[in-house]
Amino acid sequence: MSPQVKLLAALRFYATGSIYGVIGDAHGPSKDSIGRAIKQVTKAINLYMFQQLVKYPSNFDNTTTGFFEKGGIPSIFGCIDGTLIKILAPSKYEEQFVDRKNEHSLNVMLVCGPNLKFYDASVRWPGATHDARVFKNSKLCERLQNGWRPFTGAILLGDSGNKLDILIYILYDFMLHVT
Repeated sequence: MSPQVKLLAALRFYATGSIYGVIGDAHGPSKDSIGRAIKQVTKAINLYMFQQLVKYPSNFDNTTTGFFEKGGIPSIFGCIDGTLIKILAPSKYEEQFVDRKNEHSLNVMLVCGPNLKFYDASVRWPGATHDARVFKNSKLCERLQNGWRPFTGAILLGDSGNKLDILIYILYDFMLHVT
C-alpha cells in the first residue's frame, strides 16, 4: 500500500471512526492491512506532534520569571503531576488499567511551564500505576538523578504523589546555591 493510500485510509478512519467504511472505500486492502496503515500513520503523526509540542524551552528566563510572577517562588523550571486519561478497556492486562476511580485509564506524567506548554511527558503507564512509579521510571527522573539541571539551582515543583527523594534533592541542591 502506498504512503498516500495509507494516509487517506487513516484520515478517513479519523473522520468516521469506522474501519469498515475505510475498507469499503479502499476496494482492495484487507481489514488487517488498513489497521496496520492506520497504526503507522497515527504513530508518525504522534511522534512528529510530540517532538513539536513537548519540549523544554531553549531559554528558561521567561519560564522562571513566569513562575515567580504566579507564585513568588524563584528558580522553578517546571511543574510536574500525573493525570488519568480515560481509555476503552483493553483486551489484554485489563486489570492493570483500572485506576483508583475504578475506570480504565492511562497514568500520564506531565511537566509544564507557567504558560501551560508541555515540557516533558510520559504516556506509557496503565492507570493502576502510582504517580511515584511513573516518575521514578521516567527519562526525566533518570536525567535528574544523573545531575542534569536546565540551570544552576533549578527547581521542579511537584506534589506528594511524586517520588520525594529526588525532588527534595533538587530543593537541597537549590538551597546550597542560594546560601
